[in-house]
Amino acid sequence: MNEGLDTVDEGSPVMRLKLTRRRIAELRYTGDAARRAWCVAWDTELPGFGVRSYASGKKSYVVMYRVAGRKRTAVIAPVHLMTPELARREAQRIMVEARAGKDYLRHRQQERAAETVAELAADYLEHHAKRKKRSWRKDESMLDRDVLPRIGRLKLKELRRADVHALLDKIHARGAPIAANRTATLICTLLNHAVDRGLLEANPCTRLTKPADEHARE
Repeated sequence: MNEGLDTVDEGSPVMRLKLTRRRIAELRYTGDAARRAWCVAWDTELPGFGVRSYASGKKSYVVMYRVAGRKRTAVIAPVHLMTPELARREAQRIMVEARAGKDYLRHRQQERAAETVAELAADYLEHHAKRKKRSWRKDESMLDRDVLPRIGRLKLKELRRADVHALLDKIHARGAPIAANRTATLICTLLNHAVDRGLLEANPCTRLTKPADEHARE
């Protein structure tokens, strides 16, 4: 396979070459940042193994494989954490296991689902609230005051609607029904963030009933 520019299904520009430390160090992002934040250089020695260069300047090893007829692309590790030789062997292992039906990406997602609510809250504040909400400090305050002390240690995969209702009932019982409603909204947003990040398959608190009727209060 010759070196040169190519394209993949997603329409992002890629290059095919033998990935060595020197070649990886020379790689630069060559895509259209308005369309996609990364581009890929695929290895000529092991098809499906590559290095993704980001518009930010970061680079990561990636592997493309098929499992149950579905194409999957997963990040193995940032390039500074692993040599090309080791990353290539890891990519080959993932491909071999995919032929046996093991989905590496789904396995990673399931492992991440073992994260706690507190870890999710930190990720939410850093990668969503601080970037998109001027009122993110209110979210941080609600998390610190009520959510994390009560359910922060729970694993995401163990969190149940009953846990959330118990938390909201406690807030309502101390005479803060509106705070309970705001907390319910925040928890739903938090769990939607977990779904967006691939930490959960579905939000366990979709259409959560708020504890207080604000219109009746008015």
